[in-house]
Amino acid sequence: MFESMPRLGLDIQQAYLARLGVAAEPPSVAGLQLLARRHVERVPYETLWIHAGEAWNIDPYESARRIALHSRGGYCYHMNGALGLLLSSLGYAVRGHVGGVHGPEGPNTAAAV
Repeated sequence: MFESMPRLGLDIQQAYLARLGVAAEPPSVAGLQLLARRHVERVPYETLWIHAGEAWNIDPYESARRIALHSRGGYCYHMNGALGLLLSSLGYAVRGHVGGVHGPEGPNTAAAV
């Protein structure tokens, strides 16, 4: 999925990295670990926008813009789509996966990179 998508614009990429508090660097295991850790620390899982009546879609580009420029988060499809797009734009090989969360009412779908 991500390998066939155009890269993030440089302005969005730089704003996203600034939000994470990291500089762009060539792909590496240590760099990937830092990006993933900072994303979990600084980009919130949030669904308040649903209750506020806002309509968001799960487009990775729009999600990346909201995260980078508007200090927002989202749920799994937003955050994993945006992070996957950022990582791909930085030169990492990224594959998207469908996951699931199983609870008392049964399974729900989720996204993972």
